[in-house]
Amino acid sequence: MFLKSTSQLASLIFKGLFRWLSPQKPQQFFLMNNPTLSPDTQAILLLCSQLSNSSPDVKPFDLSEYNQLETWLQSQNRTPQDLFTVTKNQSQRISALLKQGLLLSLSLEKWTSQDIWILTRRDPQYPQQLLQQKKEAAPIILYGIGNKKLLSQQNIQLTSSVPDVLNTPTISVLKKDLATTALIKHNRDYIKQGLLSLISATAP
Repeated sequence: MFLKSTSQLASLIFKGLFRWLSPQKPQQFFLMNNPTLSPDTQAILLLCSQLSNSSPDVKPFDLSEYNQLETWLQSQNRTPQDLFTVTKNQSQRISALLKQGLLLSLSLEKWTSQDIWILTRRDPQYPQQLLQQKKEAAPIILYGIGNKKLLSQQNIQLTSSVPDVLNTPTISVLKKDLATTALIKHNRDYIKQGLLSLISATAP
């Protein structure tokens, strides 16, 4: 999907980012049995989300790096969840990120308590309008609060902040402060009425 050239792909492989060998001794990772999060979504969250209390030495993939990884996986007919069963010779960075399953489960517990849901670009509910407009620049992960069904509606009103008065269903795309914005009284009322969905690419 995001492959620009075979030379670019070769350069990524030779840099040692993605060293795949025949599976002999797969590493053990903490994979949650969570019906709301597919293994692909869990892998993407571990690779790309800034988790609380994570080691400063373990840097999540940024948008450009993940696009490159996604391109490579597609060239191998693999998906992010396949990284959970790669041999011990895979990239140390990927292994370190995937080992943060416990931290992810703690973050998910916190987000769930705040009614925050999560979508990645591999989830069918991810807004297709956003994918079509942004393509490879579309956020890898969306954190949201409110009516998730609004994301699949066509010609929905998109705003960068929540209007004081809402008469039509609206999606507000926030740069930050997702949880605190949802606590504002009129925003909370619109969310309860199903008129408002707040989304952000920044982890709460």
